[in-house]
Amino acid sequence: MENPQGLDGRHVLDGTVSKPLTSSTPDLQTASGKPAANETTHLPESLQCLHWLQSKQKVAPSLYGFPLYGKVALITGGGRGIGAGIARMLADKGCRTVIINYSSSADAAEKIRKELVELGTQAIAIKADLTKVEEIVHLFQTAVDLAGGLDIVVSNSGREKFVPLLETTEEDFDGLLAINTKAQFFVAREALRHMNENGSLVLMSSIAAGLGIKGHAIYGGSKSAVESFTRCFAQDFGIKKCTVNAVAPAGIKSDMWASNAWRYAPGCDKNSSVEEIEAALAAGSPLNRVGYPSDIGKIISFLASEDGRWINGQVIPCNGGANI
Repeated sequence: MENPQGLDGRHVLDGTVSKPLTSSTPDLQTASGKPAANETTHLPESLQCLHWLQSKQKVAPSLYGFPLYGKVALITGGGRGIGAGIARMLADKGCRTVIINYSSSADAAEKIRKELVELGTQAIAIKADLTKVEEIVHLFQTAVDLAGGLDIVVSNSGREKFVPLLETTEEDFDGLLAINTKAQFFVAREALRHMNENGSLVLMSSIAAGLGIKGHAIYGGSKSAVESFTRCFAQDFGIKKCTVNAVAPAGIKSDMWASNAWRYAPGCDKNSSVEEIEAALAAGSPLNRVGYPSDIGKIISFLASEDGRWINGQVIPCNGGANI
């Protein structure tokens, strides 16, 4: 594999450097951290203005609505669902580079990558099966080789499964913990190895970690472990002055909504329509709506920003006040 010294506008598929992006691909900054002379001509108008203001030393990026300006972020499982929403929001908040990890959703990851480029962000897609530790190691090394470092890591990859206890197999148990628990542990290990100082790691828990739901013991347990990881990792990451937190979403409407959302919706079953499920879940929140991936992205963006740095070792419920 090629090993460039900094990000040069390429993206990665299947662990190898792929074709260059178009010549008009905008860079927020070069790998050195300094904007290139001609970069602003391709940026959205607001970012062009920000570059000009900075050149005049009039304003800091965080004061102009870009609290993550110049940062490099890696999101596992960033090609769809909540992960895609997080990727979009980190780009919207000013990240220089957003690295999208995916396992099998290549088309979805490429779609998000192109969306982020349109926002004025360098975007890279890297395939890695996070149930294999060696691929996690390779993912991080590739990301650092291309982007020059990491400031934000969001461990989002996971899978949900309901299975009656008496029907649960060893394969069910091992498979779910491999992606929900083991993968997050080793993502954190590699994040500590490669992350810049004053960075932020965010793990993905779930409201299910604190609930008793029939047929949901493996999933709930896999996320409970992540919450314990979070408290311990906050101590470990202190050597780099990095924060570690977890988010625990509930009632988030994404492309994976249809398969299991009915199980959390009062009065619904597997034959309920999407509209019925959404109405039932929305009624559980005093805000009278469901959540969206962008809601999770905003919370993570805050945790990764300078304003969120005194929040550390915490699990943040993200449920709109819903009593699920």
